[in-house]
Amino acid sequence: MVPANDATPPLGISRNGKVIELDVPIMAAPMAGAIDPPYRVLLHRYGCALSFTEMVNARGLCDGSARSLSYIESPPAVGYSGAQLFGSEGRYFSKAASFLESRGFDIIDLNAGCPKRKVLSNGAGGALLKDPARIVELLSSILDHVKVPVGAKLRSGYDSFDVPSFKALLKDIEGAGASYVTIHPRTVSQGFRGTADREVIALASGTVDIPVIASGDVKGPVDVLDYLKRGASGVMVGRVLLGDPTWFVRCRAALENGPDISFPSSPDDIISLMDIAREHMEISISFHGIEKGVRYLRPHLSWYIARFRGRSMFRDTLFSLSTREEVLTFLDEVQEAWTCELPER
Repeated sequence: MVPANDATPPLGISRNGKVIELDVPIMAAPMAGAIDPPYRVLLHRYGCALSFTEMVNARGLCDGSARSLSYIESPPAVGYSGAQLFGSEGRYFSKAASFLESRGFDIIDLNAGCPKRKVLSNGAGGALLKDPARIVELLSSILDHVKVPVGAKLRSGYDSFDVPSFKALLKDIEGAGASYVTIHPRTVSQGFRGTADREVIALASGTVDIPVIASGDVKGPVDVLDYLKRGASGVMVGRVLLGDPTWFVRCRAALENGPDISFPSSPDDIISLMDIAREHMEISISFHGIEKGVRYLRPHLSWYIARFRGRSMFRDTLFSLSTREEVLTFLDEVQEAWTCELPER
C-alpha cells in the first residue's frame, strides 16, 4: 500500500471564499435510512470529516414536513456537514437551499442518481438523468440563492452509458457553477447490481476541472486508491460504514501505514464495537427520546452484528427491543457470546 502523503492528496471544495478542506479525501455518503443524524454524529466522533444528510425532500422542507426537518437536526459539531436535496421543482430547491445554509450546512448537494422506484416515480433522483437540462436548472436554482459550495450526485446514465451525452452534462454542470460532481458509475437501471465501472471516473476527471468524487463499491483503502489513481479527487463511501463507525480511522491508518483494515478480529475489538453501539444508543435516545430512539437504533444494531457468525440467534430479540435496559442487556449478551468465540491476539 502506498502511504497517504504520496497517494491521497488533500481535497478542497470551494465557492465564494468558503473552503472545505479534507486532508484525506474520503467522506460519508447520504444513505437514506442509514446515515441518520445520530449515526452522523457518531461517524464524526470517530474520524469522518465530511458527511451528508439522508436525501431531504426539497418540497417537504419548504412545507415544514416533520420528517424532512428530522433529517437536518443538529449537524455534527465536528467536521463538515453537507445536505442533499431531492425533488423536481426548482422553486422548492431555492427556498430549501437558503434554509439549509441558514442552519449552518457547509455544502448542498443535488441528488440526480437515486434508483429507488418511489423517488423515480416522482421525476426525482435518477429520473432527472432523462432530462439533463432539468439537472442544470435545479442546480442553478440552488446556486442563485446560496453562497456555500453546491454540487450534484449522478449515475453514469439512466438505462445506458452514453459517452457524448454524459460528457456534455458534466460540462454543463461545471458551467453552471457547481463546485464538484459526485459520480456513482452504474446506471440507474442497474441499481446496485453488477460492479461499478470505474473507467467512468477516469473519463469524467478528464472532462471537467472541478473535483470529481467517486462513489460505489468502496470497501477499503485499496478501492480508495484505485479511484484516486483513475483521477478522482475524492471518494464517497456508503454501505461499508453500516455497523462500523470506526472505518474512517482504520482506513486512514491503512492509507498511511500500509496494512489493510480488518475488524473486528479480537475480543478487544468486539468489546470496543459494543461500547460504540452503547454510545450510539445514548445519542439516538437524546435525539428522539427512548421509544423512537430505540426503534431507530434497531436497524443499526442489526448492522453492528451482521459480520458475526451466529447472529441469527439474536435476530428475534433484536426487533423486540424497546427500552434502554433491553438494549444494554442485548449488547452485553452479544459481547459475551462473541468474545468467547474469538481467540486473544
